[in-house]
Amino acid sequence: MAGPALAHRTQPGRVRRARPRHALSTPGRPRELAPGADPVAAYEHLLDLALNQRFYDPASTAVELSGGLDSANVAASLGAAHPGQITAAAMIIVGPAGVQQQDRRRQMIDLFRLGPDVTTSMTDNLPLRPGGRRASRALITPYDELYDEGKTTLLGLLRSRGVRTVATGTGGDEMMALTAAELSRAPLGTDPLDLPWTGPHSRELRGGFDTGTAPASIFNEVTLLAAACVAPPILRAGMWPIHPLADPALIRFGGWLPYSWRHLKRLHVARLERVGCGPYLVDPPLRENFEPVMDEALHRHGAAFLRAMLDRGSPLIDDGYLNPDELAAAATRIADGTPAPGDNSVCNVIALEAALSSFGHAESPTPVPA
Repeated sequence: MAGPALAHRTQPGRVRRARPRHALSTPGRPRELAPGADPVAAYEHLLDLALNQRFYDPASTAVELSGGLDSANVAASLGAAHPGQITAAAMIIVGPAGVQQQDRRRQMIDLFRLGPDVTTSMTDNLPLRPGGRRASRALITPYDELYDEGKTTLLGLLRSRGVRTVATGTGGDEMMALTAAELSRAPLGTDPLDLPWTGPHSRELRGGFDTGTAPASIFNEVTLLAAACVAPPILRAGMWPIHPLADPALIRFGGWLPYSWRHLKRLHVARLERVGCGPYLVDPPLRENFEPVMDEALHRHGAAFLRAMLDRGSPLIDDGYLNPDELAAAATRIADGTPAPGDNSVCNVIALEAALSSFGHAESPTPVPA
């Protein structure tokens, strides 16, 4: 992310490079609520304003309704504004949690007065499955969705139904983020895992990954990274992504809220409760996330990918970024169904290796028809 953002030609043959100034911190400090203040009503109002500032046709708009708190709030606002017109969309995870996810989503769709429901099963679209972009060495970057196979299938279904705009819940986590002083422990990811397959070059570089970064923006860095991951497959499918929870006014509002309203996303929960969501919808008994999806994908396809990588060689190994012996041991554990703690992080190794391999083998992407 280092490097100039602007180049000015001052005279023939001379170019002056400059980077923008750091943006002022938008969220500011948490504040006390005024007597009688209603944060939920303010949240609804700001979310409506954020949606109204974006161009979309309700009849050709979908919302990513995963079942989580962030996307559910966006879906509730869209459904209230355009009853029966907004398409709901989701990738359905594996196992009992996936059954629960489907049930909760059906209830939300009815409650929010959404329109058609379009889903894809991750059981049939596991990461690294044969025919997927990573397994086939098609053009891909390390920042593409880890669940690209399921997302690409889902977006294809949406496009076939005439969807042209996709609303997401991106930014909802950061809107409710706690300050460093409020955290009881360091944020997840602050201290990189000491993974056994990292090579000497990776360990040398670990302390300097945050140097030379671009100037701070008004958006949280995590929000920008999330948008950079979410947006490309939507754009490739010929649709436009919108992220209303990443609106600057909502970011500022979230940052001003007292701790009690941000802790455990209390604001998101309270808003959903106000529109009729009960405990089952806001706090389900089973945890719904993609960890089991990735575990199954690594077991069925990832170990073979790692072994093929070790057999043919990789610049990540040659240049000292990875330890081949430890990587082979991890592949064996994953294939045997006995992964060690942290072994699922090898998916990031696979994502990077797939990207490097794709650069020399992929054909130019086929343009999406207008």
